[in-house]
Amino acid sequence: IGDEIIINLQGQDKRTVVAKVDRKGRIIVPGFEPFHAANRTFSEFHDEITAHIESAVVGAKVFISMGALRMISVIIAGEVNQPGLYQLTGLSNINDALYAANGIRKTGSLRRIQIRRGSRILYFDAYDTLFGNGKIKNPLLRDGDQIIVPTIGNTVAVAGSVKRPGIFELKYKKQQASNLAQILNWAGGPIRTQGNRYFRQTLNKTGQEVYTTLPNKKAAILQGNDILQVRIGGQRQLDSITLSGNIQVPGQRSLKKYPTLSRLLGDAQKAKKILGIQPYLPFAVIRTTDPETQARYFKAINLKSVLNGQHDYHFRDEDELIVFNPTDIRFPMSADVQNILTGENKHQEQLTQAAELNTGQQLLQRGPSAKQSKRCSSLQALKNTLAGESLQRFANAVRITENTRWLKVQSCPNIYERHPELLSFMLEYMVILNGEIRQPGIYPVAEKTLLSDLLSFAGGLTRSADNDNIEFNREIYSAPQSRYQIQRQQLTLNSALASIIQPGDTLRFNATISNRGQGGILLVGEFNHPGVYTLTRGETLSQVVARAGGLTPQAYPYGAVLTRERLKRQERRNYARTARDLQDASITLLSNRRNDNSSAAAMASLVKQLKETPAVGRIVMEADPKMLQLHPELDTLLEPGDTLYMPQRNNIVTVVGEVLNPGTSSFVPGQSADDYITMAGGLRRYADEERLFVVLPNGEAQPIHINHWNYNPTQIPPGSTIIVPRDVAPFDVYGLVQDISGIFSNLAISAAAIATINNR
Repeated sequence: IGDEIIINLQGQDKRTVVAKVDRKGRIIVPGFEPFHAANRTFSEFHDEITAHIESAVVGAKVFISMGALRMISVIIAGEVNQPGLYQLTGLSNINDALYAANGIRKTGSLRRIQIRRGSRILYFDAYDTLFGNGKIKNPLLRDGDQIIVPTIGNTVAVAGSVKRPGIFELKYKKQQASNLAQILNWAGGPIRTQGNRYFRQTLNKTGQEVYTTLPNKKAAILQGNDILQVRIGGQRQLDSITLSGNIQVPGQRSLKKYPTLSRLLGDAQKAKKILGIQPYLPFAVIRTTDPETQARYFKAINLKSVLNGQHDYHFRDEDELIVFNPTDIRFPMSADVQNILTGENKHQEQLTQAAELNTGQQLLQRGPSAKQSKRCSSLQALKNTLAGESLQRFANAVRITENTRWLKVQSCPNIYERHPELLSFMLEYMVILNGEIRQPGIYPVAEKTLLSDLLSFAGGLTRSADNDNIEFNREIYSAPQSRYQIQRQQLTLNSALASIIQPGDTLRFNATISNRGQGGILLVGEFNHPGVYTLTRGETLSQVVARAGGLTPQAYPYGAVLTRERLKRQERRNYARTARDLQDASITLLSNRRNDNSSAAAMASLVKQLKETPAVGRIVMEADPKMLQLHPELDTLLEPGDTLYMPQRNNIVTVVGEVLNPGTSSFVPGQSADDYITMAGGLRRYADEERLFVVLPNGEAQPIHINHWNYNPTQIPPGSTIIVPRDVAPFDVYGLVQDISGIFSNLAISAAAIATINNR
């Protein structure tokens, strides 16, 4: 009643009729009998009126549409966001009304919405619409209806492994309860269809929380205010083993399919498909469970012996096979691990030296070095182990070789992060390989490991190895003495390769004795045949000069320069130590003088100069073949890496240091140092007359005196360099003379030696 219908007639009778449903429920179209419309669907009314008019009027076409709908007034109250009086169309239902009121609050009930229509009260359950429970009831509203949303009723919360966790309202009943199946349906059901566990959290009569486990039955009843937690029943897979580490496809395998390790690996071809690239076969680890105590522990195993059919292992449920790669095996040889085992921190010392201060102000603010890099959990576990035990447990894990080069590892391998105690376990199974081997170090081995298998991983022997002189050491327990003793054997290569080694063994592969040195010597300058000459053990300077065809007529043996690499390295260490001593001494003195920026800058400059002073490595020796023939005891033994420079005879003398005009003058027989200094313009204001010295062509340094009481002046041969050092007295204002005056002299001598070599 009140709805508007638009009827358009086409044909002989063209007209448009707009009619409303009157109070008797009729539509009146002029020229036709009234049509009953109230409480009929539009489709039914459309078919009836179309058929009637088209049959009554020849050639007529009827088009019917809805016009304006009637409006009704409803009151929406209770727990809605915008309660009040609303004008709705006559076709509106309760969902339209709740939408107009901007929805129900969280405190409103979804299950007992009231529609008051006169003396009647209808109830609407929104869960039928939300969850599609059976036939959805959504009644149309009438004019004057009142919609009341009461407060929410009793609820049950669902959390955990469900698809739609949330808080759900129980349907209003006297018992205010619902079964487990219905509540799981509201939550969308468990994520996993089987193997779930259900826990209920409820309140007892005294208000205390009580936790109970519900049987895995859908008929279990939950009361209002209960909390249901759904958890996955078991995270582990029964009857399974796990493969990790250097595995092609890590993960779980069926224990029934692979009951033993040999069944898993098969032959060598099948093992390649299971194991990753470059697996370490002499040592693998199985993490297993003790059947009596249920404790987890590691067990070492040799994969190569399993592949050869010499050994096997029967898996237990939940066993984990850990296979290592080369990076995992070499991690115990890294600086991080070795520092912990030896109690040292060489790597940190290098960082501290590299971070030494470059300015005087930083000298006063010297503090701790940069914070250390993050350590992995295995290193911390190793520290904790060593804190409570002696180092004897890891005696064979300390990597001691002729040239101890600790490997640089960028980060802790993942396998040690997953199993923090694995590193300490591995260190107990180490074997030491030293000598003529391409990759000397420490390597873990398990039972029945052949030395040949371990050598292949270590790169094999070098060409210099003596196959008949291999030293083998093993600790043997002596029952009478109740202690371990070292058993030492000398083996040949064939017998050694067939030997079975065990943790704690030490092997040294000696080099073949040879007269050939480990390198050669470089002859430069006035030799008849200069170049590089291979040395033999015990070869002297005169012998090498003879091999080079002797000296040319222009050679100047008195000015020959012999440098040695070993001495250069020693000088670099001495310079670094002297720089540290100077830096430490200057810190104390400078810290007592506030805001003395000039002093700080001066000290920093001196330390920097000392650090940048290049090492010379020169040996003062006799190089004249005639003198060596007369005095064989002066003939110098040569070392690989030496360099012998034979200059031409020159007739110059150089004067450097605190003179007015440093430079080079022609040699004049009989002239003294005073004469050459006079030719250089004389001494400057801050020259130290008492510390003058001359560096002779052969590298010797001698003090010289220029006062009038000197009746035995120093002879100045050609090729000499006269050094006039600076007086350190001006530094007395800083109180540093006693600490650094000796260092100035060392710097001056070094500078003179370098200058002499450069002039050559």
